[in-house]
Amino acid sequence: MENFKRNERLFREKKNDAKGLLGDLERDRDLTRTWFHIDMDMFYAAVEIRDNPKLAELPIAIGSMQMIATANYVARRYGVRSAMPGFIGVQLCPQLVLIPCNFRKYAAVS
Repeated sequence: MENFKRNERLFREKKNDAKGLLGDLERDRDLTRTWFHIDMDMFYAAVEIRDNPKLAELPIAIGSMQMIATANYVARRYGVRSAMPGFIGVQLCPQLVLIPCNFRKYAAVS
């Protein structure tokens, strides 16, 4: 019973310590600035899918056998990732459709 009371007291102390720490952090937050994050990792693939909707359900990667710039979410299910050599992407996903980069098109769309 004594251990239980000691553990309960320690729990309350630590809980109060955590509340105090969180209060200090909240008080020091700067809410005058707004931050946002946009995940643009699949942007090139999204542009290609926009131009050819048949690609939407296929595993695609933008790049070459040397390097993949990005992959759509279908290809990612097979482990295909950005900055991966294309030949490894094809080993992971034999049906992978590799589409050469078209940076002019992506710049125009962005």
